[in-house]
Amino acid sequence: MISGVSAITVDRMKSKLLLKPLGLVAVSILVAGVFHIGWLAAFIPAAKSGVMALKILGWMSAPVVTALGYATGLRMGERLLTTRKTNFLQIFVWPLVGCTLGAVGLSWLGPMWIGIGTFVGGAASVVLREVKLLGA
Repeated sequence: MISGVSAITVDRMKSKLLLKPLGLVAVSILVAGVFHIGWLAAFIPAAKSGVMALKILGWMSAPVVTALGYATGLRMGERLLTTRKTNFLQIFVWPLVGCTLGAVGLSWLGPMWIGIGTFVGGAASVVLREVKLLGA
């Protein structure tokens, strides 16, 4: 019976440890969503204009803008939920790599998949970053 009680206590402690990283990921995804929607609002009219240079610039900027959203969300979350004060560029590298890999990985399916891959890849990279920091 005593071992069962200690197992419950340990599980509660582990779940409390997970609340902050989950909060960071949630804030990051929310802010990245706002940045991504902003990118879409700027990109759709530019893409409809028919100017190829604007289309190319728009598709190339998708991972950067969305990664800025993820990094801004992580920075805000760190300020609100933790005592960490990580340099913005150290945060920005993770979502930039994730967003870029997501965009490249799904680009062969069609142009609209670039946006989806950007968002999903960035979210995965933020989760991986928090898992790494949780283990450190």
